[in-house]
Amino acid sequence: MKYVAFLLGVLFGFGCEAANITASVNRNIVPVDEVFVLTISADENTNEKPDLSVLDADYDIYSTSSSKSTYIVNGKASATTKWQIGISANKAGKQKIPAIKVGNDVSNEIEIEILPEGTVVDEQPEEQKYKIKTEFDAKKSYYVQEQIPVNVVVTDIGGLQGGEPVFDNSDEWIIKSLGQPDVVSRYENGINVRDIIFKYVLFAQKSGKLFIPAVRFNGYTVSNSGGGIFSGNILNLNVGFPSGFGFEVPVKLVSPKKQIDIKPVPADYGKNWWLPAKDVTISADFVDNSEFMEGEAFSREIVLKAVGVIDTQLPEFDFQDTESLKQYPQKSTNSTELVAGEPVATKKTVNVYIPEKSGKVVLPAIEVEWFNVKTLKPEIAKVPEVTIFVKKNPNIKTTIETELKLQTTENTANENVKNDNKILTLAQLTSLLIAVLLLGMLLGYQVFKCRKFKGEKPHCETRAYPDFIVKKAYENDFRGLRDALISWATGFYPQKNITTLKDVANAVEDESFSEQVDIIVDKLYNPKDEKSFNAKTFADLYNKILKKTKKKDKKNSPLPKLYQ
Repeated sequence: MKYVAFLLGVLFGFGCEAANITASVNRNIVPVDEVFVLTISADENTNEKPDLSVLDADYDIYSTSSSKSTYIVNGKASATTKWQIGISANKAGKQKIPAIKVGNDVSNEIEIEILPEGTVVDEQPEEQKYKIKTEFDAKKSYYVQEQIPVNVVVTDIGGLQGGEPVFDNSDEWIIKSLGQPDVVSRYENGINVRDIIFKYVLFAQKSGKLFIPAVRFNGYTVSNSGGGIFSGNILNLNVGFPSGFGFEVPVKLVSPKKQIDIKPVPADYGKNWWLPAKDVTISADFVDNSEFMEGEAFSREIVLKAVGVIDTQLPEFDFQDTESLKQYPQKSTNSTELVAGEPVATKKTVNVYIPEKSGKVVLPAIEVEWFNVKTLKPEIAKVPEVTIFVKKNPNIKTTIETELKLQTTENTANENVKNDNKILTLAQLTSLLIAVLLLGMLLGYQVFKCRKFKGEKPHCETRAYPDFIVKKAYENDFRGLRDALISWATGFYPQKNITTLKDVANAVEDESFSEQVDIIVDKLYNPKDEKSFNAKTFADLYNKILKKTKKKDKKNSPLPKLYQ
């Protein structure tokens, strides 16, 4: 019982006299904005807290931690309370850390020297248990937006825990983590030391003299020092925590900013998209196509890969225009992954092609210019042009279109006959005229019959365009709607060269109708497009176009009853 009473007296019997308060720093010379540690000690156990408001004018406070200890040495008891405050100065010059009040007691002042911003000094003194530093190749020069490998090394001499370090915010940099850290163990002066290496790549967003941002590590250790362990006649007790239990002691580490020179884009690079990388490749593969048909869509997936950049740095593809093809690039998907410890950015795009003629058709080359940071020279990643053979599509034009162009075909045939020194006899010419007359009578009969039944008979659907087109619209049959619109417009606007939906919209010359045609194109070649197609809106516009054009071209329409 006497021993317990003695311990209680040791633990709670201090504080009757004024406490001795001392202040110290781990570094007396430190650059602006770099964190150093201010330690305040009281020679008693106290629940009072330091009044840090006197620091607000000239210093920024990043962290605070506290601990209490009681010692018995040769039968004599003593106690201490200690606070550790991470602070940084906001202006350069010789200055003082003012006296700090704890309860009714006051600490001493401390004289320190604050160096100009960017001055490089040791991050932490050698005796500090935990350290942090940033490492990069300072001898190498880097271009704007080129990747800069940076390691953040946290040194632990025992029990340090915490998450990933955090860079200070800066709009001058894009920062990308390279995944899990490496842990390297080594012995230093007989002590096992761990270096925890966090790997990053940084991309400067402008050229000139920049600072790699400061890095902050917020961690802790679990302290259960003492707890009944005797060493050299010293008993060290942690107040409030029995033996075998610990409490978290915060550990705040900050590495300084470091200056680096960033080179601008080379003057001779031109105005192309700036892509500084280690390697760039581009490929294009057909998607489920072995044959190509006139007027039928097919697609290729284009994949761009760049080593040493992230996906936001990749350019958009430039698809060259050609008279033989219509092209509809789909929305790209971008991603970044780590390959062999380096970021690799990928852009994928599906491009839809519609050949507008049969025979040999050339798919244009696809090129991406980039800057090789290893050779320091511009290069071009390229998919070479590809020649495909497009089959004639017998269904791309309706029977009506063929009949309308019959005379042109016959004239061409007559020219060929002349070229072969063959002369038509009067009988042959008469037979040809009779054939054309019979064909016209047959066509008129078919039109009359289809108009009579209003397109209800299957064989009339392709000719009763108003009803047929509206029907396809309400069925959301966009492919059938496309074919019907092209066929209708070819006869309705014979003076126009119409082979695509875009040609239809240009011929109609109505902005609202063009918007509907754009939606149909999106639904055909990009089914996931969020635009909604309203069949009634389309039908009303279409019927409006019919009426407007009927009044405008009533006297000049070549076959008005066929389409109206």
